[in-house]
Amino acid sequence: MIKIIKWLMILNIVRLHGQILSFNNIENGLSNTLNSKNTQAILTSGLALTFFASKYDNTIRTNNENKSLLPSRLSQVGDFWGILSPLAVWAIMLKSNMNKDYVSNAFVANIMSTYAIKSLSQRQRPDGSNNYSFPSGHTSNSFLAAELINQIEGIPLSVPFYLLSINTALSRIKDKKHFLSDVVFGAAIGISIGKGFKILRKEKTDHRLKDELEKDFYIHFRWLI
Repeated sequence: MIKIIKWLMILNIVRLHGQILSFNNIENGLSNTLNSKNTQAILTSGLALTFFASKYDNTIRTNNENKSLLPSRLSQVGDFWGILSPLAVWAIMLKSNMNKDYVSNAFVANIMSTYAIKSLSQRQRPDGSNNYSFPSGHTSNSFLAAELINQIEGIPLSVPFYLLSINTALSRIKDKKHFLSDVVFGAAIGISIGKGFKILRKEKTDHRLKDELEKDFYIHFRWLI
């Protein structure tokens, strides 16, 4: 229930910032995520790595109980980053409504996809609290944030986001909320959706450029040379 409230808070913040949530855009973005050869390769590799990681789930859980994977403070950072990373992405993109719309739809699609798989898999968490262990929503969310920054702002700015994403994944294992395989596939989902939703940004860019050129050809003629 607490997690649902957290996600509702995020969606409310999206609404307050004037984001445009479109189920048509979400559907198109998810369709591109599933049909793009690039994202298909990522998801296939993610599944393979998830299967491989599952062989070590119990070993890592036992080692984590004997010796914690992360210091408590780093673990707390990871836990909060998994929820608040969308706000950091929006803060970077405040200057561009187009980018914020693109980001908003991607995050909502990620929430929907991750929790749909959770509902189907019904895997019990390491701490036994519920059956929503696979895949890790915190991890998919944080890796989506990193990939969106990579797609829009470039690799240098995305590096800190990816490092925070790795910390989030480790924190979820450390807190006994997820197995290794949960966070591996969560990362694959986040990266795939980030790349799949790039098509929405391109479509918005092309449409906006066309409209502006039609309104004032001479002012924008320099864009073509």
